[in-house]
Amino acid sequence: MRFNRALLSALAATTMFVATPTLAEAKSIEQKYTDLRVEVVKKFGADTAGRNIRKQGLRTPKGRVVEAQDRHYARSIRTFRRWLAPPAPTARPGDRISTAPAYAGGQFAIPRYIVMCESGGDYRKYNNAGSGASGAYQIMPGTWKAYGGSTANAADASPAEQDRVAAKIYAAEGSSPWSCR
Repeated sequence: MRFNRALLSALAATTMFVATPTLAEAKSIEQKYTDLRVEVVKKFGADTAGRNIRKQGLRTPKGRVVEAQDRHYARSIRTFRRWLAPPAPTARPGDRISTAPAYAGGQFAIPRYIVMCESGGDYRKYNNAGSGASGAYQIMPGTWKAYGGSTANAADASPAEQDRVAAKIYAAEGSSPWSCR
């Protein structure tokens, strides 16, 4: 078989070659992993970051310990970056959007720390202790009705209605109706 030299040189010029990482580049990914792991440990504690795959290797599903490869470091780096800079929350239909600082309520009608302590921000949450409190603000059924709730309990109402009723309660009584204050 005869090859056309012009065709071969044109093909060689347009073909992209994938180079394997050099030893220096491999060291840099390990160093990025170590640096990010240190940041995660400082921010969240040693248990959060899990096993240090650079020092202790990687445990396989069968229980063996193997040396971590670049793809393992890359996956851990992506995870650590996500933990250190989480994406902004996305708004859902009916959510109240606010530019107020988090301590002043953020996306909620009352201070955010109360909502996170009471329900974790879940508008459909029911109290497991049997008190009857429900919704993101864990409002008792009697209080819910007294301040204008249109449903039997807060969890059955829209997030906007829950925000409105919680704002009325907070304006009238402050944080005293909530156990997390």
